[in-house]
Amino acid sequence: MRHDLRDLRSGASHSQGSVFGRRQFHDLHPLNTRRLWLSNRVIARRVVPELAGLVEDGYCVLSRAAEHAEGLSVVRLREFPEDVSADVSGIMEIVHLRGNVRIVPLRWDRGPGVILEADSSGTLLLGGRAVSRDELTEALVEICSRTRCVIINSTERARLLPDHTPDDTIIRMYIGRSDDAARVLDAEMLAHDALKLAVPDDKRSVSRGSFLRRPPFFALDHARSRFAVRVPLSLDTGAPVGGDGDPLAGFAGAVRHIERVLSDRSCRFVFISVDVAVGADGRYRIVDIAANPVHPGARSFDQPAEQFLLAKWIETQRDRSARAASVSVRRRVRRGVTRGAWRVRAFRLRALGFTGPAAREWNRVQLKDRRRHVLPKRHARRAHEWGFDASTVSRFGITEANRSSFLSRREYLYAQPLNGKYAKWVRDRVSALMVFHPFAHNFASTHFQIYRRSRGVHLVPLSGEATALGAHLEAMAQVLQRHGELELRRTRWRTGTVARVAHDGASFVVNDVACTPGEFYELLANYTRRSSLVLVEGRSSDRSFQRLSVTMMNPAGNDPRPVEALLHLRAELPGDEDGQRTTTLFASIDPATAAYRGARRVIRDELREFRTDPSTGAEIVGEVAGWAEMLASLEEMCRFAPQLRYMQFTLNLFDEGFEIQRIAEKPTLSREFPLTREATEFIKAQAAEKHRRRSHLRARVSRGAHNARLKIRREFAKALYPKGLLPYQSVRWLGDMRRDLLERNGVSLKTKLWAYRNGFLSYRIPQYGITPQNRLRFISDFEYRWLRHINTRYKYWLEDKISIKYVASEFNQFLPGYYYTTSASGGTNHLIPMMDCPDGYGASFDDVLRLAREKGVLALKPDEGSHGDGFYRLGYENEGFTLNGESAGEDEVLAILKNPDNRYLVTEFIVMHPTLAEIYPTSVNTIRMIVFKKDAVTPELGNAYLRIGTAASGFVDNTAAGGLLAQIDVDTGRFGEAKSLRNGRVVDTPNHPDTGVFIGGTIPNWELVKEQVLRMAASFSQLEYLGFDVAITEDGFKIPEINRFPDFPRIDRLTPETIDYLLMKLDDKKREYGYHRRRPRTLISLPRREQA
Repeated sequence: MRHDLRDLRSGASHSQGSVFGRRQFHDLHPLNTRRLWLSNRVIARRVVPELAGLVEDGYCVLSRAAEHAEGLSVVRLREFPEDVSADVSGIMEIVHLRGNVRIVPLRWDRGPGVILEADSSGTLLLGGRAVSRDELTEALVEICSRTRCVIINSTERARLLPDHTPDDTIIRMYIGRSDDAARVLDAEMLAHDALKLAVPDDKRSVSRGSFLRRPPFFALDHARSRFAVRVPLSLDTGAPVGGDGDPLAGFAGAVRHIERVLSDRSCRFVFISVDVAVGADGRYRIVDIAANPVHPGARSFDQPAEQFLLAKWIETQRDRSARAASVSVRRRVRRGVTRGAWRVRAFRLRALGFTGPAAREWNRVQLKDRRRHVLPKRHARRAHEWGFDASTVSRFGITEANRSSFLSRREYLYAQPLNGKYAKWVRDRVSALMVFHPFAHNFASTHFQIYRRSRGVHLVPLSGEATALGAHLEAMAQVLQRHGELELRRTRWRTGTVARVAHDGASFVVNDVACTPGEFYELLANYTRRSSLVLVEGRSSDRSFQRLSVTMMNPAGNDPRPVEALLHLRAELPGDEDGQRTTTLFASIDPATAAYRGARRVIRDELREFRTDPSTGAEIVGEVAGWAEMLASLEEMCRFAPQLRYMQFTLNLFDEGFEIQRIAEKPTLSREFPLTREATEFIKAQAAEKHRRRSHLRARVSRGAHNARLKIRREFAKALYPKGLLPYQSVRWLGDMRRDLLERNGVSLKTKLWAYRNGFLSYRIPQYGITPQNRLRFISDFEYRWLRHINTRYKYWLEDKISIKYVASEFNQFLPGYYYTTSASGGTNHLIPMMDCPDGYGASFDDVLRLAREKGVLALKPDEGSHGDGFYRLGYENEGFTLNGESAGEDEVLAILKNPDNRYLVTEFIVMHPTLAEIYPTSVNTIRMIVFKKDAVTPELGNAYLRIGTAASGFVDNTAAGGLLAQIDVDTGRFGEAKSLRNGRVVDTPNHPDTGVFIGGTIPNWELVKEQVLRMAASFSQLEYLGFDVAITEDGFKIPEINRFPDFPRIDRLTPETIDYLLMKLDDKKREYGYHRRRPRTLISLPRREQA
């Protein structure tokens, strides 16, 4: 419904009897949703450039930053002087230069803020109280701990009401907008602001952080009663309505100016309130905007505003009534029953072996067919029984006789994931670049990744050029100046560009609009609110390319080949109303000749053939230029990552080469062409093999019970624990507390109960010397578990050893050699050579035996999901083979490798340094090194300790299994003071209990280890908290594993630096869930951290 706001403005008068009450007004909320400019002052100036003439100039954005020395981040805006440092000292210098500034929340509608000024003697006053530099820093950190702020100019205001100070009076305008224009519909003068008048009732010092007992920002509790004085104003003159008072000079002109600015297409809204202050110079300036205006109280709205809001309310009620009529009680019950039935079906599908997403997708296919009625109900049901969706059966003429030659949607979904756990390698652009780094030239040049961290923006250099320049906006500016306009795209494989970015030497230019570094920073913060971005050298404006999709199959790992190739052709088809509409036609490419003839397109479930271009009439026929070179490059990429057996590349083909736009680990089934016979047979074989392993009753019951346990555990964690805790930790925490309670570790029952209330296991109390007075200096066991995972984005890089080999290939010399992996296809195990396979070795199982003869010893490690007998040490001694020290024949070794139920990695066997082997030779005694990045860039070594196996722990060095731990001095590499955990109590163990060897000395190659581990941690730019397991060898060291979230050390003590970092991340996560304001109201909650 459209409203003529000019008619509403005519005859404006404040009505005595209101027909639109407060209840109807609140019924309209939210009035303005997803309006970026209404949420951020800096973004508003960027989105609506003309708004700059109506708001105060901004100097800088303040935010809390624990990694900074002062705990405060200062981001420059346009008015921040170039010769002034961006820190607290710079802010003080600006205040001395300008006289006074105002610190306001960055978000609109959060209150008036607080004045920072300098008196005639140069003393700084914050909110009218004198502060020193340290006190100002503390106060700014305290204010920014609530919300990010911006420092703006503070001009002298005119006195509008005789009994009130100028700074205590504003004009509030209520503005509505139709499709074409904005109009001021009501106005009032407000005074006696309760937020400004709030003062502490005692004289405690500023240094104790109590100079503002009430926050200087907006609070919902004060929304209605914030202003004690309300004077309605005439919209024509600004004179008080129904009382004495002169018209406001310039009021009518200010109203027209504000209406013109807010009528711009870029600032869409429905109904807002705008707070305006009148300066001593007579200028009207906007000081605040409310996207959800507060009702004016007892006086109600003026007639124009009432009519506008009433029309909106009637429209809203009509829409709600229509929705309510369509969702009657009977329909709601029926919908609930149907939803429950679909969930049961999905649960049954998962028990059969479907993944969760695949089960839900198959349910959606069936539900969609029921609603669309592509085929008669009986025929659609038969199509579903065959595993097809109704439209596919209709398009390709599938019958009972020929359906076996087609791949059904159900079979395709059941066979997922075709690439197993390695599908994560191509989950997004950054992961694909990390894995396929030797083929970076096939992708668009990607310079930076941008994502949110601790309420700010973090830049990750990706290209060599960007890495050399650094991880900051100045580095990005230099890259933009060198390469011209670049594109911001989503890190996930999605089409489209978020924004075009350039730098003209002085300012960033976003979508042809100049902005300062601070404004650009705020734009990035808003762009990355939901997902991360990458800065790429895109060619979206170049329309001379050809787009095609190529599906590659590599079942044996060493013979990749294309099984489907489609050329995407842009064409104009007749439209319903506008005459023409652009669409995409698909032409099938012969992989052998690169030729194509004709094209197809599904339009309204009908498959249409095109022999000629519908817009030009030209015949659709030709060959793809550069096909052979492009195909050779794709085949090489598939051989490089043989674990990816079936994936689809979407490419843009230019005159000078091609560029990969997307890699799909689950290729989309074409609607225009049935899948080729070769691909159909491969996927059907995978589905049959999966069915063979999972279809019997025992497997189905086991999987169903497993899924049920997961569901129960999720609901259990949701009911009893704070948000953010991984479900499995909910059960583990209770189990650890029970075991700790029953252990006789010398801690009294009273102390144990106190420890549990504060999140600690009781043995931590004597381990760290924790008391009620100092407990806030430590992170508790429960808080540490709740923090999991700190590396939220790319922790899957470290989930398995093969992935580490790809993402850390730069440090391959410090990783165990990976020679072969086995892969089952067609019921047979195949041997696939890997990156460290020596020259001259092929893909025969006999080559493994030959390699074992040459190396003397190899490790056979079961891959995830293996059904083998576990780890084997394959040795060759005295002209014979051994498995785990026992004699074995060649046939026995080959039987293990050839068994299709086994998935094995053939790797280097790590031989420990003699110095450490002397202590205990049976296990590989590794060093755990905890590395963190407080600023997300610079790695720091927190803890390091040597783990030593015992007879109790067997072939592993795990302390939980009975191993020992020796402390390592990170500066010198000296180790000693060995300890073990007995009955929940940490006890000194200076000599090894089995060998009797004294545990002490210096770690060999320690400086090399430190240097390379820190370098490796720095190369994982997206990961900031890691646990490296290091095995010392005679010629250096090897890293068999990198932990994405190392466990809380059971024996060693976290260093103060590590604890400070973890407490910083704890505070960040609390802010993410709002727990920094209010503790979670759950039965098991986070411990209190307020000082008594």
